[in-house]
Amino acid sequence: MNSEQLSQAIIDQVRAAEQEKAERLRRCSNCYFFQTSVGASHGDCHRYPPTRVTSTAEFPKVSKDAWCGEIRMLSHT
Repeated sequence: MNSEQLSQAIIDQVRAAEQEKAERLRRCSNCYFFQTSVGASHGDCHRYPPTRVTSTAEFPKVSKDAWCGEIRMLSHT
């Protein structure tokens, strides 16, 4: 492997690692609208008002590992 090929391989690895990190962060558990109990694997999405389910209104139940495309990341400052 020459130096150009090695450089490209390193660049590819860095890009793959950055993409993996972005995918891990883009989850409901990191979203401002996600509400759950500590340690629970599911929670409620508060992005929109609750919807009527039978005789009560409820927020949608979502997995902490799901994502919808409207994520608003929590500020970790």
